[in-house]
Amino acid sequence: MYPEGGADLPPAGGGEFDGGLRSKLGYHMEGLIPIILIIVIAFFLSARFGVITSSTPVIGPLASLVPGAEKPASLLIIGTPSRYTMEVLNNNRELVYPITMRSAEAVSRNAKQQLAQYDIILLDQSQQANKEVSRALGEAMQSYVNSGGKLITVLDSGIREPNEFGALGWNTNFGTIIPVECKLESITNQPGCTKKSTIRGRIFPGAYGFKHRIMRGIEQYPMEEQKLLLETVLDVTVSGNEIAYIEDSRTKTQYPAIVESPTIVGKSIYFNYDPGTSPALLEATLDYVK
Repeated sequence: MYPEGGADLPPAGGGEFDGGLRSKLGYHMEGLIPIILIIVIAFFLSARFGVITSSTPVIGPLASLVPGAEKPASLLIIGTPSRYTMEVLNNNRELVYPITMRSAEAVSRNAKQQLAQYDIILLDQSQQANKEVSRALGEAMQSYVNSGGKLITVLDSGIREPNEFGALGWNTNFGTIIPVECKLESITNQPGCTKKSTIRGRIFPGAYGFKHRIMRGIEQYPMEEQKLLLETVLDVTVSGNEIAYIEDSRTKTQYPAIVESPTIVGKSIYFNYDPGTSPALLEATLDYVK
Protein backbone atom coordinates (compact mmCIF):
# COMPACT_ATOMS: atom_id res chain seq x y z
CA MET A 1 0.00 0.00 0.00
CA TYR A 2 1.07 3.56 -0.65
CA PRO A 3 1.56 5.99 2.27
CA GLU A 4 -1.46 8.16 2.92
CA GLY A 5 -1.84 11.83 3.64
CA GLY A 6 1.43 12.87 2.02
CA ALA A 7 3.53 11.17 4.63
CA ASP A 8 7.27 11.95 4.34
CA LEU A 9 9.17 9.47 2.23
CA PRO A 10 12.61 8.33 3.41
CA PRO A 11 15.40 10.18 1.57
CA ALA A 12 16.85 8.36 -1.44
CA GLY A 13 20.23 6.64 -1.10
CA GLY A 14 20.18 5.32 2.44
CA GLY A 15 18.44 7.90 4.59
CA GLU A 16 20.04 8.69 7.91
CA PHE A 17 23.13 6.61 7.14
CA ASP A 18 24.04 8.64 4.04
CA GLY A 19 23.28 11.92 5.65
CA GLY A 20 25.25 11.00 8.72
CA LEU A 21 28.21 9.80 6.69
CA ARG A 22 28.35 12.98 4.62
CA SER A 23 28.07 15.01 7.77
CA LYS A 24 30.94 13.15 9.44
CA LEU A 25 33.15 13.37 6.35
CA GLY A 26 32.47 17.07 6.01
CA TYR A 27 33.28 17.57 9.68
CA HIS A 28 36.61 15.75 9.41
CA MET A 29 37.56 17.55 6.19
CA GLU A 30 36.88 20.90 7.80
CA GLY A 31 39.19 19.89 10.61
CA LEU A 32 41.96 18.76 8.21
CA ILE A 33 42.02 21.89 6.05
CA PRO A 34 43.64 24.15 8.72
CA ILE A 35 46.27 21.46 9.43
CA ILE A 36 47.13 21.12 5.73
CA LEU A 37 47.40 24.90 5.38
CA ILE A 38 49.70 25.09 8.41
CA ILE A 39 51.99 22.37 6.95
CA VAL A 40 52.16 24.07 3.55
CA ILE A 41 52.86 27.51 5.09
CA ALA A 42 55.54 26.08 7.40
CA PHE A 43 57.17 24.29 4.48
CA PHE A 44 57.11 27.41 2.33
CA LEU A 45 58.65 29.55 5.10
CA SER A 46 61.35 26.91 5.71
CA ALA A 47 62.25 26.99 2.04
CA ARG A 48 62.07 30.79 1.95
CA PHE A 49 64.52 31.28 4.83
CA GLY A 50 66.94 28.50 3.94
CA VAL A 51 65.93 25.87 6.49
CA ILE A 52 65.11 23.62 3.53
CA THR A 53 67.37 23.97 0.48
CA SER A 54 67.67 22.36 -2.94
CA SER A 55 69.97 19.70 -1.42
CA THR A 56 67.33 18.69 1.13
CA PRO A 57 65.63 15.44 0.08
CA VAL A 58 62.03 16.35 -0.76
CA ILE A 59 59.45 14.12 -2.38
CA GLY A 60 55.83 14.52 -3.40
CA PRO A 61 53.98 17.70 -4.34
CA LEU A 62 55.77 19.77 -1.70
CA ALA A 63 58.96 19.50 -3.80
CA SER A 64 57.59 22.15 -6.14
CA LEU A 65 57.76 24.71 -3.30
CA VAL A 66 61.54 24.42 -2.97
CA PRO A 67 63.66 26.12 -5.65
CA GLY A 68 65.80 23.48 -7.36
CA ALA A 69 64.32 20.64 -5.32
CA GLU A 70 63.46 18.52 -8.32
CA LYS A 71 63.24 14.77 -8.50
CA PRO A 72 66.64 13.19 -9.34
CA ALA A 73 67.05 11.94 -12.90
CA SER A 74 67.26 8.19 -13.41
CA LEU A 75 70.61 7.23 -14.95
CA LEU A 76 71.56 4.22 -17.07
CA ILE A 77 75.28 3.54 -17.46
CA ILE A 78 76.22 1.48 -20.51
CA GLY A 79 79.76 0.23 -19.99
CA THR A 80 82.20 0.68 -17.11
CA PRO A 81 83.16 4.21 -15.99
CA SER A 82 86.28 5.01 -14.00
CA ARG A 83 86.17 4.99 -10.23
CA TYR A 84 86.49 8.79 -10.32
CA THR A 85 83.32 9.10 -12.39
CA MET A 86 81.45 6.64 -10.17
CA GLU A 87 82.50 8.61 -7.10
CA VAL A 88 81.09 11.82 -8.58
CA LEU A 89 77.84 10.10 -9.53
CA ASN A 90 77.39 8.53 -6.10
CA ASN A 91 78.09 11.87 -4.41
CA ASN A 92 75.38 13.64 -6.45
CA ARG A 93 72.29 11.57 -5.84
CA GLU A 94 70.21 14.71 -5.69
CA LEU A 95 70.98 14.99 -9.41
CA VAL A 96 70.99 11.34 -10.56
CA TYR A 97 69.29 8.46 -8.79
CA PRO A 98 68.76 5.57 -9.14
CA ILE A 99 71.87 4.53 -11.08
CA THR A 100 71.73 1.35 -13.17
CA MET A 101 74.74 -0.22 -14.91
CA ARG A 102 74.43 -2.62 -17.86
CA SER A 103 76.50 -3.85 -20.77
CA ALA A 104 75.87 -2.73 -24.34
CA GLU A 105 74.98 -6.30 -25.26
CA ALA A 106 72.33 -6.52 -22.55
CA VAL A 107 70.72 -3.22 -23.55
CA SER A 108 70.67 -4.20 -27.24
CA ARG A 109 67.68 -6.47 -26.61
CA ASN A 110 64.50 -4.37 -26.81
CA ALA A 111 66.79 -1.33 -26.81
CA LYS A 112 64.14 1.34 -27.37
CA GLN A 113 61.98 0.06 -24.54
CA GLN A 114 64.93 -0.17 -22.17
CA LEU A 115 66.31 3.28 -22.92
CA ALA A 116 62.89 4.89 -22.57
CA GLN A 117 62.89 4.01 -18.86
CA TYR A 118 65.74 6.43 -18.08
CA ASP A 119 66.19 10.20 -18.05
CA ILE A 120 69.93 10.14 -18.81
CA ILE A 121 72.16 7.61 -20.60
CA LEU A 122 75.91 7.54 -19.88
CA LEU A 123 77.79 5.62 -22.59
CA ASP A 124 81.19 5.02 -21.01
CA GLN A 125 83.25 2.05 -22.20
CA SER A 126 86.49 3.93 -21.62
CA GLN A 127 87.73 1.47 -18.99
CA GLN A 128 87.02 -1.69 -20.97
CA ALA A 129 88.60 -3.21 -24.06
CA ASN A 130 85.29 -3.81 -25.81
CA LYS A 131 84.04 -0.62 -27.48
CA GLU A 132 81.27 -2.32 -29.44
CA VAL A 133 77.71 -1.07 -29.82
CA SER A 134 75.24 -2.91 -32.03
CA ARG A 135 73.44 -1.21 -34.89
CA ALA A 136 70.13 -1.78 -33.06
CA LEU A 137 71.39 -0.04 -29.91
CA GLY A 138 72.89 2.82 -31.91
CA GLU A 139 69.63 3.42 -33.75
CA ALA A 140 67.70 3.21 -30.48
CA MET A 141 69.98 5.89 -29.02
CA GLN A 142 69.33 8.11 -32.03
CA SER A 143 65.61 7.76 -31.47
CA TYR A 144 66.07 8.32 -27.73
CA VAL A 145 67.94 11.62 -28.15
CA ASN A 146 65.74 12.85 -30.99
CA SER A 147 62.71 12.22 -28.76
CA GLY A 148 64.10 14.36 -25.93
CA GLY A 149 66.48 11.98 -24.16
CA LYS A 150 69.84 12.99 -22.65
CA LEU A 151 73.06 11.21 -23.68
CA ILE A 152 76.62 11.60 -22.35
CA THR A 153 79.39 9.79 -24.28
CA VAL A 154 82.95 9.35 -22.99
CA LEU A 155 86.12 9.02 -25.10
CA ASP A 156 86.09 6.08 -27.56
CA SER A 157 82.89 4.47 -26.29
CA GLY A 158 80.76 2.97 -29.04
CA ILE A 159 83.25 3.37 -31.89
CA ARG A 160 82.99 -0.24 -33.09
CA GLU A 161 80.27 -2.53 -34.40
CA PRO A 162 80.19 -6.14 -33.15
CA ASN A 163 81.75 -7.54 -36.32
CA GLU A 164 85.22 -7.35 -37.81
CA PHE A 165 84.00 -5.63 -40.97
CA GLY A 166 82.11 -2.84 -39.19
CA ALA A 167 83.01 0.79 -39.84
CA LEU A 168 85.10 2.55 -37.20
CA GLY A 169 83.63 5.65 -35.59
CA TRP A 170 80.23 6.89 -34.50
CA ASN A 171 78.46 7.94 -37.70
CA THR A 172 77.37 4.48 -38.81
CA ASN A 173 75.65 3.56 -35.55
CA PHE A 174 74.67 6.93 -34.14
CA GLY A 175 74.13 9.17 -37.14
CA THR A 176 74.84 12.75 -36.10
CA ILE A 177 73.94 12.64 -32.40
CA ILE A 178 77.60 12.21 -31.31
CA PRO A 179 79.13 15.70 -31.79
CA VAL A 180 82.61 14.51 -32.84
CA GLU A 181 83.95 12.47 -35.76
CA CYS A 182 86.64 9.85 -36.18
CA LYS A 183 88.61 11.00 -39.21
CA LEU A 184 91.79 9.53 -40.67
CA GLU A 185 95.01 11.42 -40.02
CA SER A 186 96.66 12.69 -43.19
CA ILE A 187 100.16 11.47 -42.25
CA THR A 188 99.66 8.15 -40.47
CA ASN A 189 96.22 7.34 -41.94
CA GLN A 190 95.22 6.31 -38.41
CA PRO A 191 91.66 6.97 -37.21
CA GLY A 192 91.72 9.83 -34.72
CA CYS A 193 89.41 8.03 -32.29
CA THR A 194 92.05 5.31 -31.82
CA LYS A 195 94.99 7.67 -31.31
CA LYS A 196 95.38 8.27 -27.58
CA SER A 197 97.61 10.99 -26.14
CA THR A 198 98.47 11.41 -22.48
CA ILE A 199 98.86 15.09 -21.65
CA ARG A 200 99.19 17.48 -18.75
CA GLY A 201 96.98 20.47 -19.28
CA ARG A 202 94.09 22.69 -18.35
CA ILE A 203 90.53 23.03 -19.57
CA PHE A 204 89.30 26.34 -21.01
CA PRO A 205 85.92 27.50 -22.37
CA GLY A 206 85.51 26.86 -26.08
CA ALA A 207 83.72 28.99 -28.64
CA TYR A 208 80.32 28.00 -27.18
CA GLY A 209 81.53 27.71 -23.61
CA PHE A 210 81.76 31.27 -22.34
CA LYS A 211 78.00 31.55 -21.79
CA HIS A 212 77.22 27.86 -21.47
CA ARG A 213 75.81 26.55 -18.18
CA ILE A 214 78.48 23.85 -17.92
CA MET A 215 81.30 26.43 -17.96
CA ARG A 216 79.47 29.20 -16.13
CA GLY A 217 81.95 31.16 -13.98
CA ILE A 218 84.89 28.95 -15.04
CA GLU A 219 87.77 30.60 -16.92
CA GLN A 220 90.05 27.60 -16.57
CA TYR A 221 89.99 24.27 -14.79
CA PRO A 222 91.59 23.58 -12.42
CA MET A 223 92.13 27.09 -11.09
CA GLU A 224 95.35 26.60 -9.09
CA GLU A 225 98.55 27.05 -11.07
CA GLN A 226 100.31 24.15 -9.36
CA LYS A 227 97.63 21.65 -10.31
CA LEU A 228 97.41 20.35 -13.84
CA LEU A 229 95.22 17.62 -15.21
CA LEU A 230 96.86 14.40 -16.34
CA GLU A 231 94.55 13.18 -19.10
CA THR A 232 94.18 10.71 -21.93
CA VAL A 233 92.59 12.41 -24.92
CA LEU A 234 91.76 11.41 -28.50
CA ASP A 235 92.47 13.20 -31.74
CA VAL A 236 88.79 13.61 -32.63
CA THR A 237 87.25 16.18 -34.96
CA VAL A 238 84.54 18.51 -33.65
CA SER A 239 81.26 18.38 -35.57
CA GLY A 240 79.08 20.03 -32.90
CA ASN A 241 79.46 22.95 -30.51
CA GLU A 242 82.74 23.00 -28.58
CA ILE A 243 81.95 23.89 -24.98
CA ALA A 244 85.52 23.42 -23.72
CA TYR A 245 88.97 22.45 -24.95
CA ILE A 246 92.02 21.09 -23.16
CA GLU A 247 95.51 22.47 -23.82
CA ASP A 248 98.71 20.54 -23.25
CA SER A 249 100.83 22.71 -20.98
CA ARG A 250 104.05 21.44 -22.56
CA THR A 251 103.34 21.43 -26.29
CA LYS A 252 100.41 23.91 -26.26
CA THR A 253 98.52 21.45 -28.47
CA GLN A 254 94.77 21.82 -28.09
CA TYR A 255 92.19 19.03 -28.07
CA PRO A 256 88.38 19.11 -27.78
CA ALA A 257 87.34 18.52 -24.16
CA ILE A 258 83.53 18.86 -23.97
CA VAL A 259 81.37 19.04 -27.09
CA GLU A 260 77.60 19.28 -27.47
CA SER A 261 75.50 18.13 -30.39
CA PRO A 262 73.16 20.89 -31.69
CA THR A 263 70.04 18.77 -31.24
CA ILE A 264 66.56 20.29 -31.36
CA VAL A 265 64.91 18.54 -28.41
CA GLY A 266 67.24 16.12 -26.62
CA LYS A 267 70.83 16.68 -25.43
CA SER A 268 74.03 14.87 -26.38
CA ILE A 269 77.32 15.72 -24.65
CA TYR A 270 80.72 14.24 -25.49
CA PHE A 271 83.71 14.13 -23.09
CA ASN A 272 87.15 13.66 -24.67
CA TYR A 273 88.66 12.72 -21.30
CA ASP A 274 87.61 10.96 -18.12
CA PRO A 275 84.90 13.31 -16.75
CA GLY A 276 85.41 12.04 -13.21
CA THR A 277 88.77 13.85 -13.04
CA SER A 278 86.92 17.18 -13.23
CA PRO A 279 84.13 16.74 -10.64
CA ALA A 280 82.87 20.32 -10.91
CA LEU A 281 82.41 20.07 -14.69
CA LEU A 282 80.75 16.65 -14.49
CA GLU A 283 78.36 17.91 -11.81
CA ALA A 284 77.55 20.95 -13.93
CA THR A 285 76.92 18.67 -16.92
CA LEU A 286 74.56 16.43 -14.94
CA ASP A 287 72.67 19.48 -13.72
CA TYR A 288 72.51 20.85 -17.27
CA VAL A 289 71.18 17.72 -18.96
CA LYS A 290 68.85 16.99 -16.05
